[in-house]
Amino acid sequence: MKTKPNMTILKKQANFIYVMLVSIALVFMISACGSGSQEEQEEKVTGEDVAEELGEAAGTAAAYLEGEKDEVLNKLEERAAEMESRIEELKLKYESASDEKKEELEQKIESMENRLAAFNEKIEDINNSAGDAWKDLKEGTSKAMTDLEKAIEEAEKEF
Repeated sequence: MKTKPNMTILKKQANFIYVMLVSIALVFMISACGSGSQEEQEEKVTGEDVAEELGEAAGTAAAYLEGEKDEVLNKLEERAAEMESRIEELKLKYESASDEKKEELEQKIESMENRLAAFNEKIEDINNSAGDAWKDLKEGTSKAMTDLEKAIEEAEKEF
């Protein structure tokens, strides 16, 4: 059974990265404020140096978050493929079902296919989201996945 990413852990990781960026900026700013000899003053860190370091740190943080987003997308796409496969199996059972069961199963399959399409749209929304917006979309996607999975499980129990 696959585990869902814990939002608390993700928020802590983002907060940690933010604190690290602020800490780096403070270290550079404090070191730039000290007084010393002419040589030390020539080697002092400038505002441009701090901005450059912050830009690099922000780029590293963004790369980390992008990697995290890709990992979540891969897991969601795997789940979508798994659900699609299970729906296809139910379609095969449809062929051997009685006429009464066929009508009932046909409606359930159509409902599951609609839910799968909605789930795939949410995955696409996450893929197209910018910055941290994907984290907010992930919760709605998890609910859509859970609803679809329950519908498939119910249909599998009946057939």
